[in-house]
Amino acid sequence: MTALRILLAGVLMTSVFTVSSFAQTAFVSTEAEHVPLNAIMSSRMNVPAFLNTPSLDWLPVEVAQAWSKEQLGLDPMSIIEIKSVTGMPTGPGEPPMGFLVTLSADYDPADISPALFGQPATRTIAGKTVHVVGQGQPAMLVHALSPRKILVATEMMFEPMLNSAKGGGPVANLIRENPMENKGSQMVLAIEPLRPMLQQMMQQAANDLPPELGHVTKLPDLLDALIIESASEGIAHTIDMEFLCKDADAAAQVHEILDDSIKFARLMAINAISQNIRGEGRMPDAQRAYVTRIANHIVGMIRPEQQNDRVLISIRAELPIATTGVLVGLLLPALQAAREAARRMNASNNLKQIGLAFHNHHSAFRRLPSTITDDDGKPLLSWRVAILPFIEQQALYEQFHLDEPWDSDHNIQFADAVISVFEDPSLPLPPGKTVFRALIGEHLGLKPEGQTSFRDITDGTSNTIAVVEADASEAVVWSKPDVMEINMDDPISQMGHIHAGGFHALFYDGSVRFITHSIDVDLFKALLTRDGGERVPNF
Repeated sequence: MTALRILLAGVLMTSVFTVSSFAQTAFVSTEAEHVPLNAIMSSRMNVPAFLNTPSLDWLPVEVAQAWSKEQLGLDPMSIIEIKSVTGMPTGPGEPPMGFLVTLSADYDPADISPALFGQPATRTIAGKTVHVVGQGQPAMLVHALSPRKILVATEMMFEPMLNSAKGGGPVANLIRENPMENKGSQMVLAIEPLRPMLQQMMQQAANDLPPELGHVTKLPDLLDALIIESASEGIAHTIDMEFLCKDADAAAQVHEILDDSIKFARLMAINAISQNIRGEGRMPDAQRAYVTRIANHIVGMIRPEQQNDRVLISIRAELPIATTGVLVGLLLPALQAAREAARRMNASNNLKQIGLAFHNHHSAFRRLPSTITDDDGKPLLSWRVAILPFIEQQALYEQFHLDEPWDSDHNIQFADAVISVFEDPSLPLPPGKTVFRALIGEHLGLKPEGQTSFRDITDGTSNTIAVVEADASEAVVWSKPDVMEINMDDPISQMGHIHAGGFHALFYDGSVRFITHSIDVDLFKALLTRDGGERVPNF
């Protein structure tokens, strides 16, 4: 979203001024104006209130002002409100998005620097002259609804916002029912349109969440909306989070889930930081006591409260810059844990896509995908090439010469192709390399020669591993027909160490499970074989 970053990030970053600059600027929100039916989220920023916070005095005001006037033709002192609107995602990539920028002085988008315009620089949409910013897709469309109201949107959001002058739909109703008044910012999110998507995401994440957070997966069924508001007064900052629930009973469950999750985050933060405090004695004990005290203080600041069918979390703090740094340090382990959980979920989802491709390949050809060979049985291309048509990569598949090896003059050009399904988000690797390795062997997964079908997996598809998340040392070019030789004396050492405690494995029934490094070795060996006849207990 290069155009979006140029325009909106530029507007936000360049609207940083001294307190006195806004002394005469009164904030009047546009409320639900131009919030369309397809909106799922909207946020509004009271720019004068936000920029009057003392901590912003340290930013390079003069440089930002100069850039804004030169590149955007905009006097940033005139910005009153920036409202963003996000629509329902329609596929991969960025969701439909738009902005309504309200000003206290007239502005003409034609004053934007010619270097920022696309080709063509203007278009006519719904009878309106629209300026096109950026060369990429999606470009940003800029139109002056009036000299002091500027609409900036992607093409999919432009007309819905243009035609919704009074606003309509669930997000617009939330805005009307929860006036912003003089707060610094407000974000409203409608859960109902997202509920099926959120439910699916929670189902996929369930296996990767710690048991203590398992009940978080219930939230999409209990919530109708989320509102987050912020306000500042001097060095005092307030953040209010309001969870709008289906009814009072649902609110009671949400209250319990939030309370338990906050307490668990406290334990994670304390444990993560305490691991770096070594030794025993007065000083280490004092450091641990300090960490515990601050963690308890933070938890006390974010205690949820139920009010009928709503759950509120109100955080108020008077924090100098140095203290903010300490809090960031304390919260960082919890944030890192959340990012790791997201990466684990992405890795799991990619393996599930591979499993689905295996099943679709079997349905189409009555056999599982295998190494592509020549007439003499010489390996040419990996099984990953064989499943390309089943992971939405038909065009790439058709470019391969299937009768040539992976490193032939023609096929080598695809060796560094980046295919997201074969990527492990937690492990940065050179382009084209992957650690998702299929088990291939006389009694392992796929047969090294000939065809393999589900009927050959006599140990049961739910008890036989198809693909593993291997160690980084086992990374291979995705198109290369390289067989991972399993050391049956110590097979766990070859498995992934990207995630703390274990690795993912795709089973032939299509399920993906996280296996700990502490798994019984004999049990793991049994899971590796397709026809060993071992008795596999639940694990």
